Amino acid sequence: TVTAAVVANTAMDFAGNGNAASTSTDNSVTFVSDSTPPVITPNVVGTLGNNGWYVGDVSVSWTVSDPESAVTSQTGCDPQSVTTDTVSTTFTCSATSAGGSDSQPVTIKRDATKPIVVSGTPDRAPDAAGWYNAPVTVSFAGSDATSGIAACTSPTYSGPDGANTSVSGTCTDNAGNTSSPV
Repeated sequence: TVTAAVVANTAMDFAGNGNAASTSTDNSVTFVSDSTPPVITPNVVGTLGNNGWYVGDVSVSWTVSDPESAVTSQTGCDPQSVTTDTVSTTFTCSATSAGGSDSQPVTIKRDATKPIVVSGTPDRAPDAAGWYNAPVTVSFAGSDATSGIAACTSPTYSGPDGANTSVSGTCTDNAGNTSSPV
C-alpha cells in the first residue's frame, strides 16, 4: 500500500508576522511510504514427473519486484540448476525494499534415474518335477536410490507350455520412471 501525504507548514512570529500555508512547494513536503515488501516469484523450468518429483534437469530463477519502492537488496536470487538426482534441495530468494523484507523458498526433488528390477518371484512352488501345470504369477521387486519404488508388475504366465519360457516385469519409482523390462 502506498501512502502519500502533503504536509503544509506555516511560520509566524510572536508579533503575528509570517507566511500562511500555501500551495507553493516552498511550504509543503511530500512523502511516500511503502508498507509492503517486495513480491518474489520463483520460475521453475523442468519436466515434472509424479508426486512433485522432476525427472530431468531443473532451472530455477526469480522475478523480484516492488511497484511501490525500489528493491534495495537481494540475496540468493541468482539462477540455479539441479542436474543430479536429489531427495531435496531448497533455494531461497530474499529481498528488501522500503516496505520490508520477504523471502520465497523453492524445494526441488529430482529423480531422473530408472529403478532397477532386482528379482521376480513366482507366487507358488512348481507343481511337479519343477514344472508348472497351471498359470503362475511372478511378482517383481526392485530398488530405487532416490524416490523409492512405487510399484512393480506382477504378470501371470499361462502359456504356451514349454521349456525355457520367461516372464518380463518392470518397476516404476515414485517419480514416474519405469525400469527396462527384465
